[in-house]
Amino acid sequence: MITKLSQRNDLWASDRIGNSYTTIGKDGCFLTAACMCLENLEWCTYSQNNKHAITHGNKKILKGSEVGGSKLNEYQVRRMRLLKKITNITNEKLGKIFNVATTAVDSIIRNERWKHITI
Repeated sequence: MITKLSQRNDLWASDRIGNSYTTIGKDGCFLTAACMCLENLEWCTYSQNNKHAITHGNKKILKGSEVGGSKLNEYQVRRMRLLKKITNITNEKLGKIFNVATTAVDSIIRNERWKHITI
């Protein structure tokens, strides 16, 4: 079954076992009227479509405080890492100071989250 979505002007299909597919422009075009010819389109999964959009600059990866639900900003993360380094304060206390879970503090201190921020 192929359906045209009017809001995004793209096509999607689903097979019998529930996998969903969409179309992407092979040359990086974002499915405008100028590139909606069959030779320029290919079927892909939503995951492949997202990777393709990032590669061609049609989609930005949000980091840090750009993410809508972020409780911290870049300044607070630098401050948290600096406090840990200088004072060796416990992660529980840091969590209370910055109003975040201890597990979040752990992954920030170990550089698993907010990797793009350095002190």
